[in-house]
Amino acid sequence: MRVNLSLRKITRNILCPRCGGREETMNHLFRECPVSQSVWRELSNPIFTMFPEAEFIEWLTKVLALLPLEKCRIYCGTLWAIWGDKSSRIHNKQGKSSQEIVNFVHEYLKELDGIKT
Repeated sequence: MRVNLSLRKITRNILCPRCGGREETMNHLFRECPVSQSVWRELSNPIFTMFPEAEFIEWLTKVLALLPLEKCRIYCGTLWAIWGDKSSRIHNKQGKSSQEIVNFVHEYLKELDGIKT
């Protein structure tokens, strides 16, 4: 996260590369960033947005404890895709829309299902 990199004097830019509006923390990147919020809304599962006051690790733990296995896969895949989108915006100067991220998660999980033996 950019806030942590700033504390280590690695960067001075602490703003979220996805929205540019707030400091990039774990909570912001995965939960508070408007881009991420749109992704979670498009997944249409209210469990994903539960515990709005919890810090990231607490939210992650509580949501995983409540989800059935198939929803855990979607949840974890979405977290990974949000991270990947952030990295792509930094390194490749291109990002995906929230719908593209959701489609990517579903297609990736289908692909994983296809390689099961």
